[in-house]
Amino acid sequence: MGASASVPQITTVAAAHDKAVSAAHIGSDADPTAAAPTFTVGLSATHVYPAPREGVHPDVATFPPALVLRLDRECLTLLRTSENGRIDRLLCQWNYHDIMCWGHTSDAFQFRVFDQTLNADAGEKAVFVLKTRHGVPIEAAIMATVLALMARTKREALDESEMNELIATIRDDESYDALRKVATLRSISAQQALRLIRLAGDDEFEKVECCVICYEQLLNKSSLQLLLGEFPDAAARENVLVRLGVPHDGLVVSTSASVPTPQLR
Repeated sequence: MGASASVPQITTVAAAHDKAVSAAHIGSDADPTAAAPTFTVGLSATHVYPAPREGVHPDVATFPPALVLRLDRECLTLLRTSENGRIDRLLCQWNYHDIMCWGHTSDAFQFRVFDQTLNADAGEKAVFVLKTRHGVPIEAAIMATVLALMARTKREALDESEMNELIATIRDDESYDALRKVATLRSISAQQALRLIRLAGDDEFEKVECCVICYEQLLNKSSLQLLLGEFPDAAARENVLVRLGVPHDGLVVSTSASVPTPQLR
């Protein structure tokens, strides 16, 4: 990997990254837009990513040279900023559950994403390489975030057997009554919520209904943005936000580079 022409600056002070992770990911979850460790990075030309496909693979060629990498509670988020430095678009998100590995060099941070739409036998893979001199604090912050997520998930969320039983019940009953009951007792992670929402297939009404139920018991309310990514239609995303009474302030309501995203108000 070649050295970057200019060194991107870290926006969360490296020496204080542990404090930032603790404050953003382990403390109170009342605010869905709470601050998360954030780094300014660039997209390296050495990345290996599949051809753009609407709703599946973003067109990285359209990304600006300077990006923001945000370490959210349950995912890595890549964002665009406007000329005044304000974040105005969410370009990509990767659930930590789907990140196979990560690492860094002196001038880059990279990670590989599990993507079941790719043909591994043909050598297809999804690897992002971000230009930065702060690979060490990024890795440390990700590890702290993932460990905190794992601990909280084990402590508060449904375990795998409970999740499988819930899915079977929803399918048998063809309703979300069981989910409503469980939601009053236990929390669920964003990954679990996505599995439940996808049970609805292409039924937009059912997906919205499931998303609304899941949100109330999300381990991290800030992970709502991951759930919104299941709705390519802007009207459906708006419906979810209205149903939940969640303000648009601080939320970017699209997770696809191919879907128009309203600017933050």
